[in-house]
Amino acid sequence: MDSRIDRTIIARQPIQPPRIRTSQLPNLMRTAPTRARGHQISRGQVLTETYRWERAARKISCRCPGPANTTRLPGVTARQGDARHLPLPDASVDAVLLLGPLYHLAERADRVRALTEAARAVRPGGVVAAATINRYAAVHDSVYLGHYVDERQRQAAHKAMTNGIMLSPMRGFTAYLHEPDEVPGEFADAGLPEARRYGLEGAFHLYGDVNDWLDDPERRALMLDAQRSMECVPSLLGVSGHMLTIARRG
Repeated sequence: MDSRIDRTIIARQPIQPPRIRTSQLPNLMRTAPTRARGHQISRGQVLTETYRWERAARKISCRCPGPANTTRLPGVTARQGDARHLPLPDASVDAVLLLGPLYHLAERADRVRALTEAARAVRPGGVVAAATINRYAAVHDSVYLGHYVDERQRQAAHKAMTNGIMLSPMRGFTAYLHEPDEVPGEFADAGLPEARRYGLEGAFHLYGDVNDWLDDPERRALMLDAQRSMECVPSLLGVSGHMLTIARRG
């Protein structure tokens, strides 16, 4: 698997579904897939999006659009469904992107089921990529945004550090926050061993001027290079707000 992912740096915002400023997810697949499935959960359901890529990687922007908005995007079809029960034939797509289900499913069995469905639907050699929110993101975000002074938010963030369940008393959504070391086990139990983990933001998402860096092409390139140099360092994975875990179906 390619150890360099030319894919993401996420702009500073609360732990909502991430705004991906520059995403070249097709670069994850050396085989340059022509068809992939992506899943976002919306109000307990999953938004299933079909991206049709050309051989040259096409940038995509993920802002959790609803089905009505998504269907207006060129080359994209969308429908609501359930990540645990995908309406797809076996080995029918080149990649499955779970950019939401694993942090909206509180029960481990449900997360493993979603990954198992992804593994079933992807062809042999295809990629399954899943985003997760890290266990300490709620505390980091609360401090960064100034919400940590609110006792209810502070207690919720620290409780999430203990049990993984974030029940935000302020703006936000209920989410499961993973320990970085949990995720490979869930992949393995779904038949996807040897998963690789990538910290998406590193510590940069906590910098007050991160958006200024991202909006400047030269500085953005420098920041991306810096993050790529340490995106797989185990001791730094938990600093990122989000982690991307990737495996290929055997």
